[in-house]
Order: sequence, then C-alpha cells, then structure tokens
Amino acid sequence: MNLQSTKKSGGCAMQLGSGQGKLAPLVGSLLCLVVAILFVSGCNDDDPPVVVPPDSPPDITLFTADSTSFDAGYDVTFGIRASDDVGLDSAVFDYGDKSKRTFLLNGIKHFAPFYQREYGVAGFYTTTLTVFDKKKQTAQASIEFMVYPSPDSTPSTLKPSFFRKNHFQN
Repeated sequence: MNLQSTKKSGGCAMQLGSGQGKLAPLVGSLLCLVVAILFVSGCNDDDPPVVVPPDSPPDITLFTADSTSFDAGYDVTFGIRASDDVGLDSAVFDYGDKSKRTFLLNGIKHFAPFYQREYGVAGFYTTTLTVFDKKKQTAQASIEFMVYPSPDSTPSTLKPSFFRKNHFQN
C-alpha cells in the first residue's frame, strides 16, 4: 500500500513517502523547503513594523504674482502650484478687498494654474490662498500688494460729482 501525505511549508506542497523511488519529487520538495526557509529568514523579529504614513496636509509649493506694486486697473497674474497625496477639494482666494474666489478641484492631486485678477482701487492688500484637501486639511500662503492710484485718475478724468462732493464745498 502506498501512503502519501501533503505538508504545507512556505506555500509549497511536499509529498512524503511516495514509495516510487524517484529522485525528482524529493529534489523539488527540497528546493521548495529551501526557498521557504530563505523567505522566512528574510523577516527578522527585530525589524520595525511597516508603518503607513498618515495623510499629510496639502502643500503649496508656489504662490507668486508677476508684480506686487502696480497701478489700479492692472491685471496681476498669479502663479500657483499646490498638491496633495489624497486629493485637493478646493482652493480659495481671499483678495484682501472683501472679495473671494473659490475653485472646486474635485479630488485632483495637482493644481497649477496661472490666474489673473484686477485690483481697481488704490490701497494695500494681502491676498491669501487657502487650499483644502479631501479630508479638510489646509495650507495657506499670502502675498502683499501695494496698488497705487491709476495715472488715468487725474482731475481731468474724474466725474464732476466727485469734485462737487469732495473738493468744492465751503
């Protein structure tokens, strides 16, 4: 009677006691055993466990403007580069003049537009870019601007009502 048993070791099936007297099954089993030992010995109890890094907040690697000092009416061009490992949800511009613009990004991982915006009134402004990822983590960057009165706003081009209200009252 020929008894066969199967023993699992490292994913290989070994046949013992084949009774056939053939060397090939024994060599194959021995090779499978060596591979299993090498695989298991590659992991050491002293090795640190594999740690999956936590979700990191978005990253703004670029937030620039082509000018930070200009006359009112100028279209300033912003350069932006933001990214996130999970995906970006939105980007919000706060222009510092009580106006905002929101870009819905719908999970894209990289956001890199050039964007233009006009500042129409003279003053000092801080424009802030806030980027949100899908987990509502944020990153912020700011640029400060000095907007000068437009050279076109000389007294000859101002509306008459401006002079009546502001300059010719007694």
